[in-house]
Amino acid sequence: MNASQSITLECQLRTTFGKKNRSLRKAQYIPGVIYGEGKASEHVTLSYKTFMDVYRKAGETTIVECDIDGVKTPTLIADVAFHPVHDTMLHVDFKRINLAKKVEANVPVVIVGESPAVKSGGVLLQQAQEISVECLPQHIPHEISIDATLLTEIGQEYTIADLPKDDSYDVIEEADRVIVSIVAHREESTEAQTERVETEITSAKEPAEGEVATETPTETTEESKKE
Repeated sequence: MNASQSITLECQLRTTFGKKNRSLRKAQYIPGVIYGEGKASEHVTLSYKTFMDVYRKAGETTIVECDIDGVKTPTLIADVAFHPVHDTMLHVDFKRINLAKKVEANVPVVIVGESPAVKSGGVLLQQAQEISVECLPQHIPHEISIDATLLTEIGQEYTIADLPKDDSYDVIEEADRVIVSIVAHREESTEAQTERVETEITSAKEPAEGEVATETPTETTEESKKE
């Protein structure tokens, strides 16, 4: 979805609170609140199914126009509370926004393509799931894509500094923060370490030229006897 798009969501003002919201949820509605921009909070009710579709498309980066009796309020979904067991939505918070005022937002990172280094046995590690940006609400990107085909070697990293410049938003992260890296496969790394240790042990046992090898007495512990 493009950053400039918005989604309209029909809401109704709510007069029930606390435990009385259980009846709303049983009827497949979800309670919510709209707050911010120095205005009084508005308590609303919305269709569970409709909101679920909107949340899937909008996430927390796309403008949601909350429509109450024909009056639309531009918002961003600020928080969604879920049931700890059933994972159903219990409550949603909408934050009012001023379309002429910059906001900060956390934008999901999406990896696209396949790294040549992975094809060669490397492992891709995504170290940042989101990237913080600042911009006008209508310019918030729905997601930021990282082209994995640019990662061609094991040990290579993709940092904030490697992101293509986009004039519609500013990235507010340290330039050296790693987003994606390619590491050696763990088994290969372990084998290499084992070979290095064995080489060091062998070298330690071999006397230098002109020296006479001497045996070093080794203490025998009770634990070693058991083994």
